[in-house]
Amino acid sequence: MRGQTTVEFMAILVLAALILLITVTTASGQGRALSANRAGLEASLAATSTANAAREAHAQGLGARRIFFITLPDSYDASASGVYPSYLSIRAEDTDFVETFPFQVSGSLPSGPGSFEILVENNGNTVSIGRRVASANTSAIDATLYAGENYSAAVLVSGFSGYDANVTVQCAWDDGDVNISCPDAGFAVAAKSNGTFTVGFSASADAAYGTYSGLIGVAVQAVEANQSIWIPASISVVPAP
Repeated sequence: MRGQTTVEFMAILVLAALILLITVTTASGQGRALSANRAGLEASLAATSTANAAREAHAQGLGARRIFFITLPDSYDASASGVYPSYLSIRAEDTDFVETFPFQVSGSLPSGPGSFEILVENNGNTVSIGRRVASANTSAIDATLYAGENYSAAVLVSGFSGYDANVTVQCAWDDGDVNISCPDAGFAVAAKSNGTFTVGFSASADAAYGTYSGLIGVAVQAVEANQSIWIPASISVVPAP
């Protein structure tokens, strides 16, 4: 009888342990789901708040400014987030929260999770978002060529960060009779210093007359933020005199 009682007691202990394990596992899963939902909501709100501020600044015209706060969750992926010519994207929980604009935007998003004060300002040609860690000495590249001619433009990038920054350049260009030469490798800009890169254009000997256009993207990675600078480029091929 005593042996039977011991067996029954052990069975009760095993059952209780099993119930506890199931309860803990379920609670843990629910906790992770709640945490992911909260992170997604924070990222979505950050993207929406930033976009709404940019739209308001654009509607109010040159010089309009907005200052507000956003919170980016621990799952915020700064390397996959950014401000692009017509949209911004914030990635968290492996999801991209995207807001688009019918006007040009530029600027930066924070380089890591946390709570941040964000400045949005209408600069005329573009609405800038976030902290500026660098600037370019030109807002556009415009040139006129004859068929067979070449042209090059030097772009100066000035760093405002108190730390060294890495700069990479990407060129998006129309396929056609005018070719673009874009820097293959990135370069470093020392703290509060400058760096220069050159973009070249060449019109073929039989280039058709007309305007060829594209966009030069300058990505600046600094400790404080990652900033994107967008420079439109336009080359017109005209008849020789």
